[in-house]
Amino acid sequence: FTEALNDLGNEFTMDEVKELCKTKFALIDVVNKETGKIIGKRIKGTSEMNKTELNEFIENIIRWAAYTFYIVLVNI
Repeated sequence: FTEALNDLGNEFTMDEVKELCKTKFALIDVVNKETGKIIGKRIKGTSEMNKTELNEFIENIIRWAAYTFYIVLVNI
């Protein structure tokens, strides 16, 4: 994906693309445990995701790449 994005005129590293994807698709609410109010957002690391969440994260990236950049990614 990094190479394909860079072919469009970008200069991303693999880590930058991963962070971009996590910011877009793995942002979660931070909730105050005492009040239940949302106090902010944070990026959920892929190592924190269960199998279902990780599959959804990957599928979101595949769809985003296709619809936004016309890049076809294959989920192996």
